[in-house]
Amino acid sequence: MVTLFKNEVIYMAYRYKVSKDIIESVMNDLIQYSFIPKDSVFCYDTENTPDKNVYYNDYALLDALGHYRSIETVEQVLVLLKEKGIVPEDSTYPLVLFEAFSYRVKNNFIVPWKSFTPTMERLVYMLSWVKKPSKSIFIGINCGYSLAWVAGAFWKSETKHDHSVVYGVDINKPLLNIANQNLKNLKLQASVQIMNQDGYAALKQYPDEYFDLVFLDTRKNFGIMELIYKKLKKGGWLLIHNASDRHFEKEMRPFLEFVRDERHFSDSILFDIDTKGLELSIKSL
Repeated sequence: MVTLFKNEVIYMAYRYKVSKDIIESVMNDLIQYSFIPKDSVFCYDTENTPDKNVYYNDYALLDALGHYRSIETVEQVLVLLKEKGIVPEDSTYPLVLFEAFSYRVKNNFIVPWKSFTPTMERLVYMLSWVKKPSKSIFIGINCGYSLAWVAGAFWKSETKHDHSVVYGVDINKPLLNIANQNLKNLKLQASVQIMNQDGYAALKQYPDEYFDLVFLDTRKNFGIMELIYKKLKKGGWLLIHNASDRHFEKEMRPFLEFVRDERHFSDSILFDIDTKGLELSIKSL
């Protein structure tokens, strides 16, 4: 668990960490390529000690976890969501369709935003697939790379995503022009509506409890958080990228305190799967 205290309110989240068997496999890869010493020892503790001890929060390990064994990691996340009753027991996502879509992205995307690791790509795709949102909004799409993995769950889907729509929001017009071209290249333009606005102005256009899923990839102004909460349906999902990025720790703190407050969200899970992290929060019913 991740616990924060402020003014006697307890803020809690479940912290998902990749299992030891996956980590040992990744450690072998790191040793093989001489990224860490051959006699390195792994420990789940987060304190920094001698060089031969590799801890879960070591940057090199988290970076490697974002690039290796993504299938196993996301399968374990799905098991966790089932155990917590967040998704139905029969939930799954199509591995073949994901690989086909991934191939299309890698070969047709202009200016990819590489802060999304392969493990994060698969995780976001899986979450979008099992949630099956009818109305989603993605705030801070940049050139559309991270957005693609949300909308990609609708690509050649055999399930009932027919009426699903994603609203992609960004204030930067040149980047939105690139995003539009990328969506056309991926044949996703029918599923995504691009909006050249700041996130706050875009959200104000919609009635309360309108969205099934909100993806926040821009922070800066905490004022947007309360508006997101109003526009999110009860039981809706909020995804916040960079939730465990040490470079944004101070900036992210008020956002994470809000979603980890049980008065707002019934569950909040930090997926600590790479150097950036993703927080999934479920609005209380």
